[in-house]
Amino acid sequence: MAATQAFLDALEEAYYSGALTVEYEDKKITFPGAKDLERRLFALRRALGKVNSGTRFTPKYSKGL
Repeated sequence: MAATQAFLDALEEAYYSGALTVEYEDKKITFPGAKDLERRLFALRRALGKVNSGTRFTPKYSKGL
């Protein structure tokens, strides 16, 4: 499956409704479990740039001496 916004929308709709079957265009995908659907959803979000990189910003303070 290509990484498109429409496919992401279909995955999100299935995930939030509790369904394990996703119908997109002329294809039908049935996932064995919710965890598998969640992994695919996260991977697709990452591929489309919808997830941050996970880096953290830690401020550093100095007395200025």
